Formats: sequence, C-alpha cells, structure tokens
Amino acid sequence: PYERPSFAAVLAGARAEHLALDPADVDVYDAKAIAVEMIERMTSRQAEVVGIPANSAPHLHPRGAGRLSVEGRVIGTFGPLHPDVLEAFDLDGAPLVVELDLAAIEALGQKKVQYRPIPKLPAISRDLTMLVSDRVAASDVIAAIAAGAGELCESVQVQSEFRGGSVPTGQRALTFRLVYRDPLARTNSEQARTLTDKEVDEVEARVLESTREKLGITLRA
Repeated sequence: PYERPSFAAVLAGARAEHLALDPADVDVYDAKAIAVEMIERMTSRQAEVVGIPANSAPHLHPRGAGRLSVEGRVIGTFGPLHPDVLEAFDLDGAPLVVELDLAAIEALGQKKVQYRPIPKLPAISRDLTMLVSDRVAASDVIAAIAAGAGELCESVQVQSEFRGGSVPTGQRALTFRLVYRDPLARTNSEQARTLTDKEVDEVEARVLESTREKLGITLRA
C-alpha cells in the first residue's frame, strides 16, 4: 500500500492581535494566505486559487472552499468545514482547514529564482469596488480585470469583501487594488516612462466595460 504524504492544518478562534486592528476570528482569507505562502515558499512558483468543483471536497463548505494549483496541477484545498461535518463532530464556531498534497509539491521541484531589477519608476495604484454575485468567484473577476487592463496593469489583488448594508442580497462588494506601470520598467528602465492619469482612466474604462459584459459586474457607487 502507498500512503500519499500530505499536510493538513486546522484554524479556529481569534486572530492574533498583531495581525488585526480589531479582535476577530480567523476566516477563509487566513486559510488562503497560509496555503498560498507555504506553496510559494516550497516551490518558488505562484499558486493559483480557483473555485472548487461541486462534490470534490464534501467536507468543505462549497461557498467558501477554494482549490490551489501550480502550473495547472492541483496541489491542495482550503476552506471552512461543511455544517454537516460540524454537526457530526459537535464542533463550535467555524473551523477552517488547509490541505496540501506534499507528493505533488515535491514533484514540481524547486524553481530557480531569477533576479528582476526593482522598477525605478513609480506605479499608479487604483482601488475598484465592484458588486459581484455570490455565484462568481473572485478569481474569475481578477482574470477578467487583468485581461481588460492589458500589459499596463502590473498586478490585481483582492483588498476587502463587504456584505450587508446597501449591498443587495446574493452579492458582495469586492475591492480590488490595481497597480499600473510601464512594463518596460522591469526590462528596459532607460526607455520606460511614467504613466499618465489619462492613460490609466482609459484602461479602467475598458476594465469596467469588460467585466460588465463578461460577468455582469457593476461598479459600486
């Protein structure tokens, strides 16, 4: 018999005080951060977070679970435990689980880290808060934003999530931080230039149009 080596961690309870301004329990973003950080440290590759197929991890809550992959290879999952599991084991609170396939991670090997010069030109950062349906994964929104923004957009990251208040039922307000910079800043700094606000405004207009058409997303007023 072959026992596949794996790693599992359970998160529950209050977040460490130095990691939050206000006392709060750990959530799915803590689990995601731990999983991504471990994978990227072990492989020196970027981990991708995507939605999890139905019934592929029945012990996890389908609305909060995520799957982790590197270069198309699935190597782990994370998310809150399913309510049925909590009831079966008589657990309180909302524990979260991180599971990594160590055999798959070992098969990837350690990628050689290559140095890239630090850009000398300043970047332009913009925050966009969008109303996103609960049926749409944040990773799909990031992909749509990146595709619409093109090469001038250096990175897209989720900054925060908000539900309730003026946000309609079945939706959440996701804030994304977009960083814009001339791509030549990393490869040929002598020919790179500082972007103008007008250029970034034009790119954001394309982003909003693209996400609206592809995913039905609107900008939150």
